[in-house]
Amino acid sequence: MAILGLVHCLSNSGMVAVMIAFERKRHFYQVWRESFLWTGITYLTCASVAVIIAVNASAVTPFVLAVLLPVLVVIYFEYKAHQEKTEEQFKHRQLNDLYLRTVESLALAVDAKDQTTHSHLRRVRAYAEGLAALCGVTDGNELMGIRTGALLHDIGKLAVDDYILNKPGKLTRQEFDKMKMHALAGHEIVEQIQFPFPVAAHVRGHHESWDGRGYPDGLKGEDIPLGARILAIADAFDAMRSWRPYKASLSMQDSLHELCSKAGSAFDPRLVGLFNQHIDRLENMAIEAARDSRELSFRNAAEESNRSLAHQNAVPFHHPLAATTRVELISLCEFCASLAQHLELQDLYVKVAQRLRRLIPSCLCAFYIEKGNGALKIDYAVGKHADMVQNMSVQVGKGVSGWVAAYHQPMMNTTAAMEFYGLNFDPACLKDLLVVPLMFDEACIGTISLYAESPMTYSHEHPGVLQVVARQVAPIIADAHKRATSNNEQRLIEGETRAYHASYLSCAAARLIATAKAAGARNPDGNGGGTKHLYLPTGRDRDLS
Repeated sequence: MAILGLVHCLSNSGMVAVMIAFERKRHFYQVWRESFLWTGITYLTCASVAVIIAVNASAVTPFVLAVLLPVLVVIYFEYKAHQEKTEEQFKHRQLNDLYLRTVESLALAVDAKDQTTHSHLRRVRAYAEGLAALCGVTDGNELMGIRTGALLHDIGKLAVDDYILNKPGKLTRQEFDKMKMHALAGHEIVEQIQFPFPVAAHVRGHHESWDGRGYPDGLKGEDIPLGARILAIADAFDAMRSWRPYKASLSMQDSLHELCSKAGSAFDPRLVGLFNQHIDRLENMAIEAARDSRELSFRNAAEESNRSLAHQNAVPFHHPLAATTRVELISLCEFCASLAQHLELQDLYVKVAQRLRRLIPSCLCAFYIEKGNGALKIDYAVGKHADMVQNMSVQVGKGVSGWVAAYHQPMMNTTAAMEFYGLNFDPACLKDLLVVPLMFDEACIGTISLYAESPMTYSHEHPGVLQVVARQVAPIIADAHKRATSNNEQRLIEGETRAYHASYLSCAAARLIATAKAAGARNPDGNGGGTKHLYLPTGRDRDLS
């Protein structure tokens, strides 16, 4: 009977454990040990009672039943408590699964903006979970915090402009400062969710460096939360392995070498050592985690739309409009290849604008140039209201021309109201515009912006024509700017002696003498003041002056 009771216990609980393990993709014995091991007492007790009743059926008296009844009641309530505990654990797991699914959906918003793959998030989570286990993290809340932080570590990128996230070249200082804000933004966003486990601190600190040179708080060593140190390694390693618009992917060995080279500076050296020692196991976990992920289907539709737009913007020379502009385009190309490169910058603008008016209708033509501080400035404008918009500036990413410069895409058929807001004329009179980027060495140096007083002035052929012009004139404008800057500097310097011209020295001397006199007036005792030492910089020292 004892054997029968044991067989009943194992068969009953074992089959349920197998079903649960199969559903949750866990090991059978682990599920059985956690949820059913202790129920063996109940099974054996019930079997013992059954044996007593079966063997001594004739001797069962009200006294015997009275003795057995409390045992049966205890068994009932014990089993009921077990059921409630199991249901509670199941609901807890369901809640955790719901948290993760919600977090993954939220993370997809970042994924959609940052142009990475959803599998990146799952791989980072797998690396982080595996490394946390190797570190000896066993607390359930801490593990959930690391899992969730792995999925949400870049959610602050929702606050960063798209053109910065996906810029194919190196970020400027201003752009990198904006990029660094994503750690603070992510911390504030996650903090609002109020997870029942630590997440916000991990998100905030995943770009901190072991040597204290990270951001946003400059934390150093073990002052950085363990979860943040784990996420930093997981995220950096997968980023090295992945292709991005601004870099190529690295092999596993090269990524490991890069990771190890930064141990003790960017990353916790102990964690890097554990990661390197168990890379095969961690890589298998990442592959398994990424296997069920899928690409976001809308991306394919977006790429198809971009291809369609590019096809529409191509110049079809068989089209009647293109036929009428062919001679002008060929003439402009010949002009750019021969005379344009010898003109001064302002003369170049004048000639190009004249030819543009014969190609594409406009009442105002403006050349915006990027000035290196995250702003575009109108270098030249001609036409209606040109005197009012001359030297006007707009931030990259703002307005129509700023948007075109940021995303390197043409824009047309919209009003100029947000372009010239706050000026002394009504921009609503400009009812259509066409803007294309000026691209040189894979970077946008500015835009050509055309404005019209009639709505729907520009058709889908016009962007293609203007882009042909932009490709021709962009390198010439860039070279003219370089020559203009160089000429302004060279005008001050004597070619033979490399010293400044006398006209500059007279101005500089007057300014320096006035400064020295002012300093002498502040120091009448003669200590550190007066005109005793007057230094006039030479051409070689112009950067210091």
